[in-house]
Amino acid sequence: MSDRDYDSPQQLRNYERLHTIGEQESQIANLQRSIAQMENKLLELTQQHRRIFETLQTQIFAGKRQEDGSFVLTFSEGKVAEDLGVTTKDVEGKTVIEIFRTDIAPFAQQKFEEAFSGCCVWFEFEQNERFYITQISPLLEGDKVTEIVGTVLDITQSKRVEQKKKLYAQKCKTSLSILPHVLFSFEKREDNQITVTLFEGALTKRFGVGIKEGSLEDVMLPNMVKIIKSHVERAFLQETVDFQISLDNRLYYGHLKPVIIQNCDTNNRKVTEIVGFLTDVTEQKQVEEMLHVVTQGITNKMGEEFFHYLSRSLIDVLEVDYAFIAALHKGKPGRAVTISISDKQAYLENIEYDIAHSPTEEVIKSGEICVVEGVQQIYPLDQSLRFFKAEALMGQLLYDSNGSPMGILAVMSRKPITNPGLIDSMLHLFTSRATAELERKLAEEQLIKNNAILRATHESMMDGMLIVNEWNQIVHYNRKCREMWKIPEHVEQQNNANHWLMYMLSQIKNNHQATALFDLAQVNRLQPDTVEISFYDGRVYEVYSGPIDSSQQHDYGRIWIFKDLTDRKKHEEMMSQKLFYDSLTGLPNRVLFDDRLLLAISQAKRTESMLAVVILDLDCFKVFNDTLGHAAGDRLLQLVAARLADHMREGDTLCRLVGDEFQFIFPEISSLQDVAQLSQELLDKIALPFEMEGQSLTMTCSIGISLYPNDGTTQLELVKNAKAALYRSKEKGGNIYQLYTPAMTQSAFQKLTLMQDLRYAIDRNELFLQYQPRFDLSSGELIGMEALVRWQHPKLGLISPGDFIPLAEEMGFIVTLDEYVLKAACIQNKKWQQAGLKPVRVAVNISPVEFQQRNLVATIAKVLQETNLAPEYLEVEITEGVTMHKVETAITTLHELKELGIHLSIDDFGTGYSSLSYLKKFPVDTLKIDRSFIRDITVDPDDAEIVSYIIALARSLKLNVIAEGVETEEQKSFLTEKQCYEMQGFYFSPPLHTNEFANLLENVSK
Repeated sequence: MSDRDYDSPQQLRNYERLHTIGEQESQIANLQRSIAQMENKLLELTQQHRRIFETLQTQIFAGKRQEDGSFVLTFSEGKVAEDLGVTTKDVEGKTVIEIFRTDIAPFAQQKFEEAFSGCCVWFEFEQNERFYITQISPLLEGDKVTEIVGTVLDITQSKRVEQKKKLYAQKCKTSLSILPHVLFSFEKREDNQITVTLFEGALTKRFGVGIKEGSLEDVMLPNMVKIIKSHVERAFLQETVDFQISLDNRLYYGHLKPVIIQNCDTNNRKVTEIVGFLTDVTEQKQVEEMLHVVTQGITNKMGEEFFHYLSRSLIDVLEVDYAFIAALHKGKPGRAVTISISDKQAYLENIEYDIAHSPTEEVIKSGEICVVEGVQQIYPLDQSLRFFKAEALMGQLLYDSNGSPMGILAVMSRKPITNPGLIDSMLHLFTSRATAELERKLAEEQLIKNNAILRATHESMMDGMLIVNEWNQIVHYNRKCREMWKIPEHVEQQNNANHWLMYMLSQIKNNHQATALFDLAQVNRLQPDTVEISFYDGRVYEVYSGPIDSSQQHDYGRIWIFKDLTDRKKHEEMMSQKLFYDSLTGLPNRVLFDDRLLLAISQAKRTESMLAVVILDLDCFKVFNDTLGHAAGDRLLQLVAARLADHMREGDTLCRLVGDEFQFIFPEISSLQDVAQLSQELLDKIALPFEMEGQSLTMTCSIGISLYPNDGTTQLELVKNAKAALYRSKEKGGNIYQLYTPAMTQSAFQKLTLMQDLRYAIDRNELFLQYQPRFDLSSGELIGMEALVRWQHPKLGLISPGDFIPLAEEMGFIVTLDEYVLKAACIQNKKWQQAGLKPVRVAVNISPVEFQQRNLVATIAKVLQETNLAPEYLEVEITEGVTMHKVETAITTLHELKELGIHLSIDDFGTGYSSLSYLKKFPVDTLKIDRSFIRDITVDPDDAEIVSYIIALARSLKLNVIAEGVETEEQKSFLTEKQCYEMQGFYFSPPLHTNEFANLLENVSK
């Protein structure tokens, strides 16, 4: 129907209003369906009652009157008696007074008498919470009643059904009386007068005179009759009628529908009844109008503007004094902060408040809309309520998309709230939009905060970072990235990552590394990877690049991390230089010499070639050093080293070990003549004058030579024999080279004699132990001791361990010697403990040969068992180098030793190599700094730095560290300053004999 189908604009507006409230018709239709369902239920209950009644079992009885007027039952049959609590046998011969309950027995007696007088009577009674009906009839013989007969029927079920029907009818009537409507039905009498057959509902008092049925004029108020009569007449013309009534400033919507029946023969249709309703739509209409106004205003608003407009609009349309939207404070549980708060004139300053002392506490507790009256009295601690002079608050709790409380939408009034229904509707209408906008605002604030934190994190990173998207455009980079790559401004302003990459590649000196970096930069590269690159200016970077995975099988670009390794590389090179090179001359030291000699021997064995080990020692250097001073001596050694280095062939090795001694490895020697020629050239080189501070100095040297495989096949043999040859050349006056021969001097014979004597030294009780104390300077306590073996030769006197221990290793006697020291130390330590002296740990050194023995762990376990010494009082010291031979086997052996419960330490730490990379795998407890580093820590910066590094390394690995060979106060002070507190050395005590150490233990035990 178009606008021109209406007679007037007013008719068009009426039609629009009718359609606006069309939802009410649906509600009434639902109500009608509910009533129909109730009627069907009543019908069903009635039918059920009938079935129950038909299936009831009956008790039949007969009785006679006694001379005393009482009635005695003479017959009874049925199950009702059992329900009454008696059997048929018990009933027979009983009087009525005896059968029935005391309070109903007289009534039953009366009914029996009426029946005996010739009447048929019935009565109901209740017994044992069940209901029964009894019918009694007289039996006549002629005109005389001789007996009475009757039945007893259990009607409990029908009684209960009847009670339910009454209760249900009462509920329906009550429900109709409280509905905010009027339900009515109309019929026409034969005289065409309209009569009201139904007039129920909460609004009947507003439209009626108090009568429920009757003529239209009798039931309804006169003004209502005038309004509704015409609409009812239209309905009787078979028309469904919708209408509106404005009465007493209220708006009502009405609906009338005819009930039509059709004659099957004539097809005539006839209206038998008109049914309908009338409902108050005043508040609904107000809400619709207000909603229209507010919705128009906030449609295109977001964020703060939305909240401001919503709060002001709620004040205007609901006629309240304040409105606000608050968010629950995520960072401060129990607190809330307003997003927007307004009064009738302006937006107010947002506040943060304590929920526990405000009326919003009730809103949160209720979980939905809530009205709180008398707020100032209930929440006296909320000073804002006094400031606003608030009397009442009505609020709605807002939930986020996860169902968690996130905020509150509320209004406040200085007077009690008189229209809670309208406010309820308005708050509900805007809850979803307010929730969505609040969640968006909080998410936006969190995103801004997260971005700020992320940016600050990126800017504070020590590494450079660069992020590119899938189109190879730069998304983000931090300051460190720009600084590391020295990106100029004109490149930085370009958003294309390729321009950055080209500038980066131009700085890389290695083409292979540049290619690797270029490959890493490809946006479609699926796997992360890392490359190390070097620059022309000496910088070294580690570059990581990996895809940004969206977890949806799609990559959104790549992230780059640039780590500057320059300082670390320099430090590693410096430490390598210090550990493997002589600090004075820059030549390889003993560690690197041993390594290269081992490789040279392996290569010579593989190629079946010869190699030479040459040891060169300056003649009379000590005199020169003492005369001109150590500085001049050091300078001379540097000049010698430089001159010797110039003489080296490719593949040769030159090392400085200690003092003025230099060692050479000459591989691929074809004959003795080759090595003789090389040695003579060395002698000639050294014989040339050295210019020092304007003076010309002349030096000579002595050289000892051993050859592989003639003079030995191991490192130890070749070096030892070269030294023997060196000593021979020294004996001959120097400035010559000497090839090793098996029986060069009388010293060789003496050495053989010592080896033979050493083999019997244990049996002859020539060996004994001394104990050097260890102290913890942080507590001042004696914490342990190191067992040191000594040899008292019957002819030669006390022989230095430096002389006989290498002999023991060479002759294969070292394992026996180690086991002797181990057992003797454990026995003595146990004796001291049994004597009541302070228990301390004894340290025993295990040689590399002993460490390689398969039965090492079993041997130590056996000694502990035989001596009954607790494992925690034994420490086994292993030299650093031994752990580098068959590393995995060494790790296994160390773990097996550790399982015994003993203490493990690495002796002479710092003199070996490569152990740093394996150290964290070893189950050791202590690092023992070699005395060679301790000796010069106060005068040699290199030694001082190495010692500092070892201490820091031990601390980082949570290991103990002990310094041996401490001899001066300065050394002690340096070590304590570096936080190394465990020490041993002559500064504290020399090695002590057994009785001397016992006295020391006795003193510290007091």
